[in-house]
Amino acid sequence: MFLTVHGATAILIATKTANPLWGFILSFFSHYLVDAIPHQDPILDRHDGRKKMIIRSMKIVGLDLIVLFFYLLFIATKIELNITQILVCILAAILPDFMWGLEKVLNKPLFKWNTNLHELFHWHKKILQNHGLGYMTQGITWIIVSLAIFYFS
Repeated sequence: MFLTVHGATAILIATKTANPLWGFILSFFSHYLVDAIPHQDPILDRHDGRKKMIIRSMKIVGLDLIVLFFYLLFIATKIELNITQILVCILAAILPDFMWGLEKVLNKPLFKWNTNLHELFHWHKKILQNHGLGYMTQGITWIIVSLAIFYFS
């Protein structure tokens, strides 16, 4: 999933948890649950060499973080937010992807347990061949979570 989708999920969790530790824990594990929704990842879809994958990843992650930042600004204009809680939850929700990415960049198995969970919750990679549908599920997930933020806040 795009970091923006994980970030939106984290914002929803942050609006429902007052304790930063619980927010961190729930957001961290929500990452894997959201990743279980069948989707496509532009970083993982192409196999054109490690160096190109790293450069492509940095571009996608950079753009994704910019979108997440503006999404957060938009949400902040609509509902009252505890910014500390929000940032803790967003950090936790995107941390598994950064841990996975660090392993790819350094080419070292630093967080094997995270890689195993990542692969377990990306079960759909073997069966989802329709890339358009895979990207559409990311958008739909983002919309549903965004609506939930407004409805439950």
